[in-house]
Amino acid sequence: MTEPAGPAESDAELTEQNVLDCCASKVFAQLVIAGVGATCKHNLKSVFIHARELWWNQTPISGWLEAFAAHPRIGDMNELRARFGTSAASSREEQAQAAEGASDEVLQELARKNEEYFEKFKFIFIICATGSSAVRMLDELKRRCLNSPVEELMTAAAEQMKITEIRMRRLFISKGWPLDHDGAAAPAASAASRAGVRTGLLHSHLAPGPGRGPSGRAAAQAAPSGAPERPPITTHVLDIAAGRPAARVKVHLHIHAPGSGLHRSEPGTGNGAVWELLADSETGQDGRCTDLLPAGYPVEGVYRLTFGTARYQAHATLDGAPAQTGVAETLHKAEAFFPQASVMFRVERGQHYHVPLTWSPFGYSTYRGS
Repeated sequence: MTEPAGPAESDAELTEQNVLDCCASKVFAQLVIAGVGATCKHNLKSVFIHARELWWNQTPISGWLEAFAAHPRIGDMNELRARFGTSAASSREEQAQAAEGASDEVLQELARKNEEYFEKFKFIFIICATGSSAVRMLDELKRRCLNSPVEELMTAAAEQMKITEIRMRRLFISKGWPLDHDGAAAPAASAASRAGVRTGLLHSHLAPGPGRGPSGRAAAQAAPSGAPERPPITTHVLDIAAGRPAARVKVHLHIHAPGSGLHRSEPGTGNGAVWELLADSETGQDGRCTDLLPAGYPVEGVYRLTFGTARYQAHATLDGAPAQTGVAETLHKAEAFFPQASVMFRVERGQHYHVPLTWSPFGYSTYRGS
């Protein structure tokens, strides 16, 4: 039996130019090539692990800004064609779907907000645009214009890393290099499927429904055939002072950007840890929140649930609560001791995680439920 042919000789080595085509930061590309061992250069997961750490912990801010500068402003297709070489095709493809069908009014507003953004932060607006509409990007641009300069620099760096990973995955697929950690080549169908699922995860925070978690587009991308019907991450909030479910508590779900922060054994706890917003919602009358992620979503990583307890405490009424709530009423009227409650937890693929919060004005706890 004839052995399958390997990559062509010219494609047999991950080069600095390959990395530059994915992220136009020369120092980052040099660090990746120097930091990834020869045996790992054809293993996407190994490259990802090294690239994330190098991007967050060794690439200087000047390297981040160099990568940002290689992108055109969102929607500026003429600038894209005029200024950029190899990366132009990637950027053009990533922005084409967003620009297609956008009204002149939306494009003009994008241009205006881009100018406002640049004046404030002194670098262009970076967003992982694949699969996002112009309207979605405009909404995100408006939201991020409110960030502080430090917060926005970290957010833009996280978006750049998303773009880099998507392009690296495409590079590895095009060259037939393995995607699996053990070095085994993935079948073409499953590789394409994983690429689509990964893209859905990366963009889920850009396309939430009206206040209720990811949109149908993200859900459609994220739920492969045969996926379980139960959402992977759910929660509920119990007001133990009033003895009832806590309704209309705002809930935000973030994922830790791999490689950011300084403590490998404790992701998200080091200086420079970056948390990406995936979805936001609120609890129902039964205190439950089950629509943060669609069923079948790939959720491996470190996550954080943040509950808007101060808002709940300020606006909740005790009408209909058990009669013995005199103390609870006094406590609820106090100024919030906890402005919010946050729970950080690790998630493995293929499992369901129900992470409830039991809350009172001066204490809260959590556990893994079912």
